[in-house]
Amino acid sequence: MNVEREYSVVGTWEHTNETLAVLEAYVPRFFADASKMYYSGLHSDVQNSNPMKPHIPQNIIDMVRRNFTREIEFYQFCRQHLHKQYIAIKLNELKKVDKSLAMMEEANEMAIRD
Repeated sequence: MNVEREYSVVGTWEHTNETLAVLEAYVPRFFADASKMYYSGLHSDVQNSNPMKPHIPQNIIDMVRRNFTREIEFYQFCRQHLHKQYIAIKLNELKKVDKSLAMMEEANEMAIRD
């Protein structure tokens, strides 16, 4: 997909922790300490609310789901890609802490080559 070639990270606010962690790891020049800034209370005074939000009937929700299937699939793809990036970051962190994991990976790679 083009999104994989054109963007190093595509995150979601639904998965804020993962998004911030991946941004910090993949684009540290611009997002170093993004998690600290986000959770330091900078956002605590701002709360989005809409007291006039109308109730949306289920048939309208179903119609939108039917008509936006490609958009929903694209969103799910981006979410899955973000999750894979997050897992890769965490695995690398574990390898730094537990050297036996890195040695196991090297052994697996050697076995595959042979």
